[in-house]
Amino acid sequence: MLEAGIEVLGVLADHDQVDAVEARRDARQRADGAQVGVQVERAPHLHVDAREAGADRRGDRTLQRDAVAPDGIEHPVGQRLAFPLRHRCARFLPFPLDVDARAVEHLHDGGRHLRTDAVAGNQGYAVRHGRPGGKSGVIIIAGVEQTAAGSWSGRVDWLPWGRSAFAWAADEQRPVLLAVGAAWCPACAGMARTTYSDPAVCDLIERGYVPVRVDADRRPDISERYALGGWPTTAFLTPDGQLLGGETYVDPPRMALLLRRVADEFARRRDELTTAAPPPPSDSDGPFTTDDVPAWQEQELLAAFDPLHGGFGTGPQHLQAPALRFGLRRIAVGHTALLEAVTRTLDAACRGGLFDDVEGGAFRYCAERDWTAPRVEKLLAVNAEALELLLDGWSVLGDTGCRERAVGVIRYVAETLADREAGGFYASQYADERYFAAAAEERARLGVPPVDRSVYAEGTARMAAAFLHAAGSFEDSSLAEFAAAALERIVGETYERGNGIAHAADGGEAVRGLLADQVWTSAALLELYAAAEREVHLDMAQELMRFAIRRLFDPAAGRFADRTAAADDVGLLRAPLFPFEANCMAVRVLARLGRMTGDDDFRRRADALLAALGPAMQARGARAASWVLAHLDIEM
Repeated sequence: MLEAGIEVLGVLADHDQVDAVEARRDARQRADGAQVGVQVERAPHLHVDAREAGADRRGDRTLQRDAVAPDGIEHPVGQRLAFPLRHRCARFLPFPLDVDARAVEHLHDGGRHLRTDAVAGNQGYAVRHGRPGGKSGVIIIAGVEQTAAGSWSGRVDWLPWGRSAFAWAADEQRPVLLAVGAAWCPACAGMARTTYSDPAVCDLIERGYVPVRVDADRRPDISERYALGGWPTTAFLTPDGQLLGGETYVDPPRMALLLRRVADEFARRRDELTTAAPPPPSDSDGPFTTDDVPAWQEQELLAAFDPLHGGFGTGPQHLQAPALRFGLRRIAVGHTALLEAVTRTLDAACRGGLFDDVEGGAFRYCAERDWTAPRVEKLLAVNAEALELLLDGWSVLGDTGCRERAVGVIRYVAETLADREAGGFYASQYADERYFAAAAEERARLGVPPVDRSVYAEGTARMAAAFLHAAGSFEDSSLAEFAAAALERIVGETYERGNGIAHAADGGEAVRGLLADQVWTSAALLELYAAAEREVHLDMAQELMRFAIRRLFDPAAGRFADRTAAADDVGLLRAPLFPFEANCMAVRVLARLGRMTGDDDFRRRADALLAALGPAMQARGARAASWVLAHLDIEM
């Protein structure tokens, strides 16, 4: 018997629950306070990918530096990498940037979207059997269907996330089947080959559901709200987008059982389902008080340090770059409390299975505490974070192991993830375990794992900043040139006056107004301004942060929301999230803008935001290093 509300519709109770969902997702509530339960099932034979993350006023105003085409990347180790960059003609913004970025804050309709092939909303998508569009067959979302593993659609005619899909579900009084996956994820591809190609499963979906598919990298705002601890996520939703429950990987027999049970229970209980969005999660009450924040963080990290294997905590080994970069920053100014923890962790990471010894680059994480059993997908953001950390390790400790791994990351990104013709960086490479476990000779006989060639703003900005860091460390101007070209593409193709930048620069579906895109692009532009001293870079960084202040800042919460709200938002998108890491980076960007521009408003906002994040920081303990780094930046 179900309790009042939607506690997974009671259909998942016969399988063991996996406690892998974040606490805030467990706390999702209906308007009347009844908790929505979530049950997660992991496949026994496939890895479910767990979550874990003005002087220059020339009229052109282009972001591209004066182009000098490099012949390659010269490294101190005596290796020359073939990395030709075909520079485009300078792409001009369709209007000049104002000296005072605040002058454009209210010009909501100014400018135009620079991507002429953009698809608005759900236009251009045809589906069959009475779905929105009315045509036979299905047109797959650009940049999503052609994933690194080929297709993870199976034989299901998926709809994109959007108002029309949920309107159709409401008209037909059907639940929504939501599949969230990623191009680099083998379990997602495996589920497409089996479950979503099974005739009985496809028939049940066709007769009783509105199937919606979301690429977690292309729509991180949706994935953050609905992914049930990992990918693939298989979620069941109401026609207004509320979460009924779900699992991760589901095999065909289990899926057929779930589809029947959910459909039956939904038909019986649909009148009890709520249309109210859940309230946003709240942090612990009370301000954080301590006389010495860095010393507090040192003690938290020392308590979590694993002296046997390195790293912090007892779970799988992620690089934990913010914690290590904080430790290196303290070591650089003479505070050595974390010296052993940092050096042992960096040594273990560089010598273990986290890095690819053949082609370079970093894998996503290692499943075992001794830095073995790597999960071999290669993600752009992970490699950007790794490169920044390795460069710091080499600089502060003189660690040649860090230097060699940094060269390997640069080589890998240059050869595999760099869009050499248009600029920018690709999102990821597929996790082919057989390939990445092979030696160089055997890899030559195997097919190279495919690459998801989507170009996303946040990931490209993070790697551009890392390339700028590397350009200084290795005295290699070609890295800086490519970083400038990458940022030029992101801004030139996705910036819309008064509306910030969009998430994707590859011509596919592009959500606009995500906090992480604005903040990380602003941070990278400030790095480029420091290197090139062109005011246009500083102007655009200010403009993006002014947009974030105007459209994303929540005065009641004192923090930035993760996305701009829209009138047609569905389900959990109607409740804002306040991402800790992106808000911490916003503090750092605002503080740096204050120093560079002399505008005290930026500094005051940085101080206030840091204070508002204090309770969340205190609750994170050893995982609070991003906040402490922001604190140190403000104290500069």
